[in-house]
Amino acid sequence: MKISLNREEREKLTAALRANEDCEENSDGSFTVDLYEPEPAISVELYPEDDGFAITAVALMEYSEEFEGYYLSDRIQDKVALEKIAMRIREIFL
Repeated sequence: MKISLNREEREKLTAALRANEDCEENSDGSFTVDLYEPEPAISVELYPEDDGFAITAVALMEYSEEFEGYYLSDRIQDKVALEKIAMRIREIFL
């Protein structure tokens, strides 16, 4: 799935991801983004491209009271769900 962006939007998204405490920039330039609100909690891997960001992986996150934290559960691959996640990222960070 692709989040198509012009250069200005891509720069804005990159800056917003870097500033967010629930986002981690990886050594290859990709970002791991954990979104807790609105539910469901998900973890998204975004890879920068010239014309936006590719969503390369998405997983649901479940909370474990025993470990007092979240863990990755089911992988999301459904096209409609991925489109909604792309819109969610745009709404949150742009």
